[in-house]
Amino acid sequence: MKRHKHYLFFFALLLSLPIQAQRVKTDRSTGNKGFVDKDGKVLIPFLYAELPKFLDSVMIAKKGAYRGLIDNKGNILLPFQYLELRMPVDHTGQTSGLVLVKNTAGQWGIADLSGNLILQPQYEVVAAIDKTLLASRKKADRELQFYDGTGKPLFTLEGDRADRGFDANSMLVIGWDYKARYLTRNGKAIFPDNVHDIKWTDGSLIVSGGYNSQGLTNAKGDTLLPFEYWAIRPGLSEQFWVQNKNYEQAILDITGKVIVPFDRWEIRTYDNYYRACKKTMRECGFYSASGKVILPAEYNISAYKSVEPYDGDPAAEPDFLFRVGREKAPYRSGLYLAKDATQILPIEYQYIYFKDGDFPILAIRENEDQISEAMAFDLSGNPLLEKYTRSLRYTSNPGCLLSANEKGRWAFLNLNNRGSDADYRYSSPIQIRDDYYYCWVNDTVALMQLCGKQLYAGMLTKVIPANDYYTKLFQKTPNTKGRLLLVGKKPEMGPHECIGLNEEGEEFYLSDADLEVSTICTPAPLEHQVFEVVKEPAQEESVQTDQATVQPEELVIEVPAPPENKEPTIWLNNMLAYKAYYPGSLDTIAGYQVKSLKPITGQSCSLVYVEFVVETDGSLSNINLKSPEVPKECGEAALSFVRSMDPWRPAEHAEKPVRSRVTLPVIFKD
Repeated sequence: MKRHKHYLFFFALLLSLPIQAQRVKTDRSTGNKGFVDKDGKVLIPFLYAELPKFLDSVMIAKKGAYRGLIDNKGNILLPFQYLELRMPVDHTGQTSGLVLVKNTAGQWGIADLSGNLILQPQYEVVAAIDKTLLASRKKADRELQFYDGTGKPLFTLEGDRADRGFDANSMLVIGWDYKARYLTRNGKAIFPDNVHDIKWTDGSLIVSGGYNSQGLTNAKGDTLLPFEYWAIRPGLSEQFWVQNKNYEQAILDITGKVIVPFDRWEIRTYDNYYRACKKTMRECGFYSASGKVILPAEYNISAYKSVEPYDGDPAAEPDFLFRVGREKAPYRSGLYLAKDATQILPIEYQYIYFKDGDFPILAIRENEDQISEAMAFDLSGNPLLEKYTRSLRYTSNPGCLLSANEKGRWAFLNLNNRGSDADYRYSSPIQIRDDYYYCWVNDTVALMQLCGKQLYAGMLTKVIPANDYYTKLFQKTPNTKGRLLLVGKKPEMGPHECIGLNEEGEEFYLSDADLEVSTICTPAPLEHQVFEVVKEPAQEESVQTDQATVQPEELVIEVPAPPENKEPTIWLNNMLAYKAYYPGSLDTIAGYQVKSLKPITGQSCSLVYVEFVVETDGSLSNINLKSPEVPKECGEAALSFVRSMDPWRPAEHAEKPVRSRVTLPVIFKD
């Protein structure tokens, strides 16, 4: 039997070769089209204005103003004397084996694929239900005449036009009252006469709609759900979503049994369960197909992110993650997988972040001491780190995260070793590009490569990430190589001198002349800030410093008591052990940026630095731009973004909140 199948396959392949070997060509001199084989031999001459694709080895071609029917060898089956030819096809793309023809007088007829006219063109309307059932109507008639496949009359029905039904045993007739009626092939009505619209659902059930109500019947016309609902849609297997005249929604099965009750105002169907919400949309829950409560209706449930399927099948539909939030105190969030409403993270987190299937889930909660804790999880809810940390941020690498401890120091966590080798000694990591970051270690600037490989460390008083423009200029300078990542300034350098750092961490001497600009190497004027730096109490010597230099860790930074009628001293945020930060983590800002900051038409906006002061109550003041030569629209958008932010957590010194100056990179996402 298997061998016969192979023979049939090769036989079908041989039959298809003549069609596959042909291709349409156009004669440039006449504009006519023809078919040639792969060697350029003409198979169908260049006589036709239109040559669409073949259906059932025939093609409706156009020559001049008229259409005819040809086979794949160019033989004429129907002469080129018709204004229009149509080949009816069903929803699967299969033809009925018939052609509808329209003559020059605008009258229709029906022919087979051999060119034989079954019904002569003399009708206003014709229809090919299939090869064995045809219909026609003349212009003055109010009845449709039905025929068999040879053109023999069968019966008449009042109606405007006819078409295929919902299955092989039915047909559709549109009446003069514009109502759609499904009939058997011998003309007997299947559904009541008050049916206005009919939708086939799963092969056995029909959703039928009246003018003011909808009901449910089977293919025989038996009423399953009464005609008393405003809307009915398919749900899970043999279940239906219904809406009553009070706008309440429910899920019923074909017997009328209530699966999800009518006190819901929005119900959505997923793979094998329902999400149902009450009127406030903050009281949502999950129900199984049997009506079992998976999650009580006490949460705000929203589709969060799509993820690739676990099996990695590219043809499979992606799953969705649902963020489940409690809208009353204590405020908590959790995470569910939409595929089967499986709980991934319990409802105990304040913040949950997710990027896509390659990146972990980040969740932040408050412990018993009301201290924030962060953890990374995979899509099954398994923790990826050895222990909770104070804060987590994504990097460009799914296997590497940024983590902060209780002292505000940051480390690069490698998920392959569960972050066991974390080195918490960095402050304020800032991404430059790709897998490169720069940050501070006390008074030293470090250039880092993920995950945590240090390429450079040195004292720099000014650091600016290099964009593509500076990189191109850098590559033109003598004795340089690689991409420019940072431009910095050493304390001993003159006003127009600086260094550049490449991807290997190598430094190169630069000047304003090298980079063809006068702002990158020239230091900006310092703000008026006073810090008194003293050594250990045993020594009385004091050293004056500014924001460019910070003493080693054994030195203690103290703020002098503010004079009367003057504002308290403003600290540099990077010099404090307990820095000001946005609640949750800086990922909260990043997520907000993605939603809020969009490209500005006609402007090239990528990175804008905004400086501001975080007051002791968390409010922001003295908001100004720090980036030079920023387009006006970009600067205004960045300032507006910062002004709209929620209050920050203020910095602390000596266990008291203090004012601190923060420089925030505002990123415009594509």
